[in-house]
Amino acid sequence: MPFQAKQAIGADPGPFLFDDPVLTGCIGSAYSMVADSSATALTLILESTDVEVTPNLQVTGLFQPGGTLVFEVRDEGGLPWYLFGGLQPNLVDYGSMGLLHVNINHPSFRFLGQGVIGGSGSVFQTVVIPSLAGLSGRTAYCQAATGLGAPIANRRLSNPTAFLIQ
Repeated sequence: MPFQAKQAIGADPGPFLFDDPVLTGCIGSAYSMVADSSATALTLILESTDVEVTPNLQVTGLFQPGGTLVFEVRDEGGLPWYLFGGLQPNLVDYGSMGLLHVNINHPSFRFLGQGVIGGSGSVFQTVVIPSLAGLSGRTAYCQAATGLGAPIANRRLSNPTAFLIQ
């Protein structure tokens, strides 16, 4: 069974570690609870690795009024995606979808893009920050959702991103 994380907490890949005491006792041992189909014990070899939890959201650009931002949404190809943001954070638990960190009821809430993720597993959305001086010094909160409309098991929220508008 493949490992499936609930929700990314950041855009960068993180270390994947065996932290279950039962499994850590099996690593490097010829006498382990892990066996092949003929009940022959298998030795586990621990290798360092990083895991990217998807959907995953990153943003780069010029964080000032009139500045251009580039958002990258990464997830399984073929899934629909939605990008949204606002100036008010929130924290709502949507169960298996994950935690929503953007206040969708605040007047600043906006959909910033949508589409279908291509075969590469990532999509880029360009957004221009409105040229309003009143935005300087405010923090913007953004998040993506993928799989909406797909089977419920595929509906997930990305990691939140936040940035200060200079």
